[in-house]
Amino acid sequence: MTIPSVDVAIIGGGIAGSSLAIVLQRDGLSTAVIEREPAFRDRVRGEACHPWGVKELYELGLESFVFEAGGQRIPNWTQYRDRDVDSTFAWEEAFPGIYPEIGFSHPALQERLLRGATEAGAIVHRPARASIARQRDSWLLQIDGPDGVYDLQARYLIAADGKTSATRKLWGCETVIDPPHHQFGGLLVKNLNLDPTSSHQGFHTAGFLMIFPQGNDLWRVYYVGPDNPTEAFGGSDRIGTYLKACAACFPEDAFANATPSGPLAFFPNSHVSATRIAGEMAVAIGDAAGAPDPSQGHGMSLLWRDVRVLRDLLRTESWQDVAVSFAVTRRSYETILRTHAAWVAPLTTNVSEAGLALQAQVELARADDPEALGYASIFALGPDSQPTDDDARAQFFGEHKAEHPIRIDTPLDKID
Repeated sequence: MTIPSVDVAIIGGGIAGSSLAIVLQRDGLSTAVIEREPAFRDRVRGEACHPWGVKELYELGLESFVFEAGGQRIPNWTQYRDRDVDSTFAWEEAFPGIYPEIGFSHPALQERLLRGATEAGAIVHRPARASIARQRDSWLLQIDGPDGVYDLQARYLIAADGKTSATRKLWGCETVIDPPHHQFGGLLVKNLNLDPTSSHQGFHTAGFLMIFPQGNDLWRVYYVGPDNPTEAFGGSDRIGTYLKACAACFPEDAFANATPSGPLAFFPNSHVSATRIAGEMAVAIGDAAGAPDPSQGHGMSLLWRDVRVLRDLLRTESWQDVAVSFAVTRRSYETILRTHAAWVAPLTTNVSEAGLALQAQVELARADDPEALGYASIFALGPDSQPTDDDARAQFFGEHKAEHPIRIDTPLDKID
């Protein structure tokens, strides 16, 4: 009996996997998507995309799916200190010609993209799990799905099953978790009295908050804060305590009618890396290839860049060479994001005397280099050619400007 075959099998039908399936089907490649969840549910995760990632989204031709899922453009940015507006800007004014941020419901977009993959001709197995083995010249998948157990062959294999990916273990990949700096929490909220055309950032003594509208009067409220959120937001009224802490950083009436509309969860602010992105005729994308520190909000942008870069390589290179080329390219822009997150962490979450002195030292450095080696524009323009070596670190922190410089070491485990 002949085993059915496809060009590309994608493990994981979330945003990364479904996006890739759509663009590959448009290129005439046959794909199969294996998704284990019968229905996507709300969890605390990326639901806003910075302008550099929106550019990738448009280059992929996937923007319509975001808006069909209820997403919206967020053209403005507002910062608050002591509950008052401290600064505002519009992305278009600051970076002419750039796309604005977008906000959306993560599970709604997952569902729309997975349906879009089916509409594009992908074979979607859901809910299903796959046992996978490498054969001489293909991958063999034994899929356990709603219609029983069946075999499938694939020329190429994609791991798109998240930062705890089991698929990438097939080629000996291990996980590297950077040291955490504080915690990252999030809650879905309704009925905020804030401008829905703006992202909102407030500051407290040990960190900051971010609020992103996602349409339908829903807002994701993110909190970067205390080392032990269990103590700060414990007890029977933990959600009420969380909302009260968030409200204290914004205008008086912003949270007056706020009501929770999803779970409250906290995670360490850590970049999670995959030691090996590439296998034999196989690669990992999205969080499976490395999940960025959530406090910087680059996860969705990184995901869509991965999809675009991999699609372009599959168009132009020998498939035998694609995995290595993708891994090298992916690691280059991931390293910039990883380094930047490690550098800015002590500037936003350290309120000690040394921390305040470091912030003052960096302010002197910005007087000479307001672009901060190109990092000042990273949310708009993305990771490109920003330096990550030790000389760059010293310049970023302004060590050359200070009479008695404060040196910050940000040791990150090496990943290939």
